[in-house]
Amino acid sequence: MACPYFIPTEMFADRVEGCRVRPPLGGLYRGSCVADGIKTEPPDADTLNSCCNFGYARSVCSHFPDSPGADAVRFSVAKDNGRRVGILYTTEQDHRPERYGRMEFDREGESWSGIEAGTVLYDQAQAYLKSYLNWRSRRAAV
Repeated sequence: MACPYFIPTEMFADRVEGCRVRPPLGGLYRGSCVADGIKTEPPDADTLNSCCNFGYARSVCSHFPDSPGADAVRFSVAKDNGRRVGILYTTEQDHRPERYGRMEFDREGESWSGIEAGTVLYDQAQAYLKSYLNWRSRRAAV
């Protein structure tokens, strides 16, 4: 689960050293924060690793707003038929689902349906999809 205010821009690692579980976006990302309503400078490495990439930073991150709302965003692949990748998302508050939905990426048209471009959710879905497609291609090569 990533922070709902984190805009991932560049993957810097595909896993956490010493951990067998994949990070929520499929890799560890650098990026920026929009918790204050504007895009801020990239967070420091500790914040990226403990808050941005893993969510649930409400009482930990100084940028996280006090207002109610999502604490984290979770993604999962629902289908992949070779042409289209269906992705489910859930925003969570206090470890409970707050909002959920489905989006789909058309590989041939390189386009999304079910999600609005220019949103944090869109940017996170793009990062998750990129990580997923990289993982699939490495898996297929084995």
